Amino acid sequence: MMSRVEGLRKMMSEGSINIDLYMGSELYYRNGLLEELENDMAGTMAGSRYVLVEFNPLEDYDYIRNGIYALLTGGYYPILAHAERYRNVCAGKSGIDDLIEMGCYIQVNAGSVMGKAGQKTKRFVRTMLKRRQVHFVATDAHDMEKRAPRLSDCAYFIQKKYGGNYSQQLFNENPLHVIRDEEITMY
Repeated sequence: MMSRVEGLRKMMSEGSINIDLYMGSELYYRNGLLEELENDMAGTMAGSRYVLVEFNPLEDYDYIRNGIYALLTGGYYPILAHAERYRNVCAGKSGIDDLIEMGCYIQVNAGSVMGKAGQKTKRFVRTMLKRRQVHFVATDAHDMEKRAPRLSDCAYFIQKKYGGNYSQQLFNENPLHVIRDEEITMY
């Protein structure tokens, strides 16, 4: 995989495209994931201690909490991907708060913020934003049609609705902390 990234970096520099690329992927949580991370069989975000982790949306809260705890005790900073999908975690407002207090970071999808996942999810995500329970907003892009990487409308909405400082944290400062492998100060 690294050779593909290096090839892409080379093509970009030859084309005078001034963008830095960092490797990273969403990891589906499973038994043995911690060992895979420790043995470089699974990758972190930008080579940092940050791990973007996804669970089965129907998993119970204890399984998700224990998985997050295992990553934390392994020295990683877990980022819970698509937090709005986990009904068992999100059913009570204290579930998200508990994970954050443990040291977990929360990522939501821009499409969910903008209502692409339905009104109930939109209301829930916007409540999370209002409570400052979100640390990252991402696209969950899979292609250029059905799940295209459209982030600018969401960033503009968050800036207007929740303030420029919070928007700056979500879209600039927190991602830079990941790249620099620095712990994010909780707010």
